[in-house]
Amino acid sequence: MKNTFGNRILKLLSIIIVLILVSSTLLYLFEHNHPDTLIHTFADAIWWGIVTVTTIGYGDIVPITSGGRVIGTILIIFGFCSLTIFTAILASVFVEDKLKGAKGLKKVKLNGHFVICGINSSTEYMLKAFQEKKSFNKSIVLVGNHSVEIFESIQSKFTKLNLQFVRGDQTQVEILNRASISSAERVFIMSDEQNSREMADDYTIVVVNTVKYVNPDVKLTVQLLNASKKHLLRRSGVDEILVYDELSGYILANNPESDCAVSIIEKLLKEYDHSMELIDVPDKLVGQTFGDLHTHFWEEMNRIAIGLIDYQQDLKLNDIFSDDSSAIDEYIKATLAKAKSVNADKNELITIHPEKDFRIKSNHKVLVL
Repeated sequence: MKNTFGNRILKLLSIIIVLILVSSTLLYLFEHNHPDTLIHTFADAIWWGIVTVTTIGYGDIVPITSGGRVIGTILIIFGFCSLTIFTAILASVFVEDKLKGAKGLKKVKLNGHFVICGINSSTEYMLKAFQEKKSFNKSIVLVGNHSVEIFESIQSKFTKLNLQFVRGDQTQVEILNRASISSAERVFIMSDEQNSREMADDYTIVVVNTVKYVNPDVKLTVQLLNASKKHLLRRSGVDEILVYDELSGYILANNPESDCAVSIIEKLLKEYDHSMELIDVPDKLVGQTFGDLHTHFWEEMNRIAIGLIDYQQDLKLNDIFSDDSSAIDEYIKATLAKAKSVNADKNELITIHPEKDFRIKSNHKVLVL
């Protein structure tokens, strides 16, 4: 589109320049020998041509001869037409750009945004939750091979969100590039409910691999319909996997015992003023007990520490080849621990309400309420 616009403008400018040169030359030939002429040099004629073709008309230089006035009349008409054409070209570019954006065919220029691949009922609930969060200010790009009407319907429901969309097959690199996946902070891949359960998950896995190809380091959250496909995503390095209705089953199973498990979970998820967060362990509490950490967060931050998440730290080559001989031992331990956790569920790294004398490490993060 930019090249087309440039070509159009270049052609129009070329015509205008030729028109100014030809009319200025003819005017100079008609006017410069006249005793009352205001055009003494060719530069005066050029100045008159520029002022006339732009329809400004200062009136400081005017043709006196009949031939000069004919040339001036022709130049005024062509100048007016040129400005009209220029305005039309400019307007067409903006309209074309707007139409592309409205149809989801335009490249989104964002950084640090969220991308949601696929639209289903869960997508709309997630957008509703984002909209209800007071502190949420991320731009969101929806990607999917859906009609324009579906995207417009979603945009009309969530007017408080900075919501854009890219229309196309999310298994295609070109479509993901249009959504600026390479600069996205997080990508959510939703299950395609239009296909069968088996086909939907296979399609989701293809989307995951395409996203990983475009941006290997992006944080991914993936929705599946069948838990049997989890191991395939684990091999691709995806940790955050949500199986459709799996959590609902556990919540419903707990409800007969606690009698209000559903209401409790709903309250925790929807109460944004008292939401759960992950916070780094303060340096002074590293090596202390979980009881000390719990007291610190309650008394100094008015938060309740309810668990810990163990984040394995990657060692760098400089750390391995240091003067400290124990660095190699630490590297071996870290490598073995990492190899052990490749096929492990991420839930194994999360400890809810550990014992009071549980020792806090530097690679722990605190789950607080």
